[in-house]
Amino acid sequence: MTEGLPSDIGFCLALDDEEEGRAWCIPMDSDERRTAPDGALAVWRTDDAGAHWRAQRKGLPQAHAYDIVYRHALDVSGKALVFGTTCGNLFATVDGGESWEAVANYLPPVHSVTLEA
Repeated sequence: MTEGLPSDIGFCLALDDEEEGRAWCIPMDSDERRTAPDGALAVWRTDDAGAHWRAQRKGLPQAHAYDIVYRHALDVSGKALVFGTTCGNLFATVDGGESWEAVANYLPPVHSVTLEA
């Protein structure tokens, strides 16, 4: 299931309950560091239950990104995804992860996120 990902450790963030086989995860460097590989934050998406993965980086920091993302810090509501980091950043997408936007920075560590309709 980790074939094609930059590392074999990370957090599964969400499973799409409408599209079977679709999931998102954020890989991390190692169990010790738990930061984005090469300091570039990316959400990785699969549409075939992990047989293939692709990075979704647009709008996410690609240098010096040492945010730690916990598996429970994302909620799915349709095409909207939101995740928070222990560095106090909050990122959101409304297109299934194709593009991301920082919606808040410099918050206290974010350990959970909830979307309401």
